[in-house]
Amino acid sequence: MHLTTLLAKLILVRSLGYASAGTPAASLPTVDASTAAPETAPSPIPGNSSDHPVSGNLTINGAIATASLDYVTLLGAVSDGIVSFKGIRYAEAPTGAHRFAPPMDPTSESAPVNATEFGNVCPQISATGINGSVSIGDEDCLFLNIYAPVNASGLPVMLWIHAGDGTHPTAASHDLTASTPGTSGSGNSFDGAAFISAGTAPLVVVTINYRLGALGWLSGPSLALMNATNLGLLDQRHAMQWVQTHIAVFGGDASKVTLVGHEHAAVAVGYHLVSPYPKLFAAAVLESGGPTTAKVVSAASPAAKDQYDSFLNATECRYHRTASFQIHCLRSLPLAALVQAQQAIQPTAPFYASIDGTFLATAPSTALAAPEAPVPLLIGTTASAVSAPDLPALFATMASNNTELAAELATMYPAAPYGNSYIASPDTAAQAAHTDLMSLCPAIALSRAYAAAGANVYRYLVVRALDLSGIWNPAESTSGTLATTIATYWMNFARDGNPDGVNGTVWPAYGKTGYGPVLVLDAAKNSSGYWYDDDKDVYCGLMERVRDN
Repeated sequence: MHLTTLLAKLILVRSLGYASAGTPAASLPTVDASTAAPETAPSPIPGNSSDHPVSGNLTINGAIATASLDYVTLLGAVSDGIVSFKGIRYAEAPTGAHRFAPPMDPTSESAPVNATEFGNVCPQISATGINGSVSIGDEDCLFLNIYAPVNASGLPVMLWIHAGDGTHPTAASHDLTASTPGTSGSGNSFDGAAFISAGTAPLVVVTINYRLGALGWLSGPSLALMNATNLGLLDQRHAMQWVQTHIAVFGGDASKVTLVGHEHAAVAVGYHLVSPYPKLFAAAVLESGGPTTAKVVSAASPAAKDQYDSFLNATECRYHRTASFQIHCLRSLPLAALVQAQQAIQPTAPFYASIDGTFLATAPSTALAAPEAPVPLLIGTTASAVSAPDLPALFATMASNNTELAAELATMYPAAPYGNSYIASPDTAAQAAHTDLMSLCPAIALSRAYAAAGANVYRYLVVRALDLSGIWNPAESTSGTLATTIATYWMNFARDGNPDGVNGTVWPAYGKTGYGPVLVLDAAKNSSGYWYDDDKDVYCGLMERVRDN
């Protein structure tokens, strides 16, 4: 059953007052360094919290909060019962010799640092203006932000990995690059103070910036030799290591860190789940994405080499023949030259995470066959808001112009399979296909694997597109009480390891009785119910072929 079928059944059963699994429908609960290339490349070290003893303290004097850490003293702010520290450097600036290299610990600073303003966003393409795309950001961007209640102690921690620009794909732009983590965005955009204030469970919120685009995701054999692939993921992990070492000073419990990501970032969270590195978090929330959402290629593959060569050829570094001189040259270029090269190749050579033998030792789908140290998961799937006035063109794009796959998509996702007016549109078929490809099928693969490995997994499905900003600031939500409901589920999960308790809701774990249950939420109908995904296998099998095509 694909999403169009589910939507039709939900509409029918709700008119009778029952959810799709036969459960009575309930009201929704409210809820400038040298650029010389090193002779030997630094290796990313997995590490864990025991590597660094915790030291430091936090004091509050009126509207000023002071956090004394072992390498820096931070001056933060206190407002409306929330302590905030912004622009905390968690790694050395990735410039000069540190460009295209794994993150390094920050150096000590003797003078107190103002932590009331956000740090730089990482370089990215912001918008298209009269003169074309506009680049914003600064390479010195590896900063994080912390929000906590006043007098916090031993609280659970939500570590938020930001996604991309949040725009909805269309038939003209829709392909797997839409799920590639890390081409735009910033942790600065998410208001941890509003999230804490609106919630029912006290906790500490951490948001982070990490390298984007070519600076964070360029791959290829030359970079693999330098241990310089998947740098965006290594930045994220370095921030997690920082949290393990220092979060107790801010009132957080390092043993109760929940990793959270949406869309592109949920893909990244999935990669942290399947990485063989020791996990620096106790649980994870994935909203609309997972480790099998996007194509992943080997760093030594021809595809990765072609991407690297295309990028190199778009710069003056193309004249160098050896990898060491090429990297040295790339490290010496002005940032604008790298941004220009990225713009030149991205339409034909999108950035993917790569199988590098270290952080990603194997393909995520292979790693899921035997999950290592599985943790509790809360997995959400939100119906896509993709529009497709030309459905055949969309399917051709999704299938990378593979005519056989495009024909199968058209058969499996017809525009009006039931002849009913509420589903008789190309948009509905496009939304069903897009949701299956990017979110629902990856959620099924992850939840089944983790449930089989003994982890507690909780699943929910939002049948209409959701304004994620409402989860972070319910007071400004355009999604009504649904955003508050989901935010509360997230908080409960971070606190207790399960999302129970919203208006007394008891949420059964996934996979204890078949392939379900999945909690179905629909704000427009003010209803909820349960669904089982045991009839999705044929659709997800097709989507695996589409993803890997």
